[in-house]
Amino acid sequence: MGGWCKSKAKALECVEATNRKNYMTDQQLKELLNDLVKQPLESEWVEFKLNFHSETEIGETISALSNGACIHNQPFGYLVFGIEDKTHIIQGTTFKARSAKKGNEDLEHWLLTRLNPKIDFTVYEFDYDTNRHISIYIIPATKNQPVEFQHQAYIRIGSISRKLNDFPQKQAKIWKKDIVPFEKEIAKDNLSASDITKYLSTETYFDLMKLPYPSNQQGVIEKFLEEGLILKSNGYAITKLGALLFAKHLKDFESIERKSIRVIVYKGKNKVETEREKIYLKGYVMDFVDLVDWINSQLPSNEEKGSGLDKVIFYNELFQLPPINAVVTENRTSVSMYSYKILNNLDKKEKIRDAMDEKLIKEDDPENKSRKYASYIPYWA
Repeated sequence: MGGWCKSKAKALECVEATNRKNYMTDQQLKELLNDLVKQPLESEWVEFKLNFHSETEIGETISALSNGACIHNQPFGYLVFGIEDKTHIIQGTTFKARSAKKGNEDLEHWLLTRLNPKIDFTVYEFDYDTNRHISIYIIPATKNQPVEFQHQAYIRIGSISRKLNDFPQKQAKIWKKDIVPFEKEIAKDNLSASDITKYLSTETYFDLMKLPYPSNQQGVIEKFLEEGLILKSNGYAITKLGALLFAKHLKDFESIERKSIRVIVYKGKNKVETEREKIYLKGYVMDFVDLVDWINSQLPSNEEKGSGLDKVIFYNELFQLPPINAVVTENRTSVSMYSYKILNNLDKKEKIRDAMDEKLIKEDDPENKSRKYASYIPYWA
């Protein structure tokens, strides 16, 4: 879900745009509700109410549920109108959350401007059946900072919203909460099981892992849940890891579309002039083989190929080039080769007689008295 606009005057407009963009279908909402009513009677991230009591109560509950979801590692908290609190029986409500007002102001906007930090909650209304209407607030868990309503943070204790300051241990859990790693963040939410195979190349995963493709859709879902490529959220959600690796089209994921692979071939040794470039628009796993092949195709056709240092030394001697310079460090070995130089232009380290004095080389046959036919080997040989 997209971030909120910073300007209060634009806040409601942003809410509406977000809802249009990621709006859940009635069927998805019914499935979500059926899952929620199976929750235990007391929960810090799910709250059921039959009907509207007050705007302030809603604001305090939103704060409490966002904080509670964070503490319990849930991506969202839920405030549902139309459910009997103690029995979890779906009865329906007369409360119309999306059209509700506080004075002359839309209730959504009124709540938003009194929350700090601003959180991207979403409001839905739907008919569970012809006789039962439901309103639901879907509230993202806060990150690293308690959510306050009118300058006060709340938490659910049993069925009551209490001030978070009265429970310092719970408050500390929010402040100390690790930031969700990038790869575990949600790239696309509110999805059905069939949407997973629509947006991700699930076949590629099983091919690479050399696993038989499951005989049913649920088998695919369970494996992707196990690998952290998707999550069970509002329906299902694709993580950024899943999208980056297996997306059929990265443009389907707005938050990571700009992370597509781009390979650039520059002219010369600087980045002033570009010769060509190629952009890969699928997940990294999907395009990896093509990526490597294309990079190899851009390398010079006469690039030296061989079996290592022996071949380097052979050609170095064949073309009478200065000695190579090998530098070994903790993490790498680098080898420098130099173009041809006349004897007078060689430095001390490049001259054999200095190499002998430095005891870097020795004569292959010490008994040979002829300098013309002398040969040398490394000192350690």
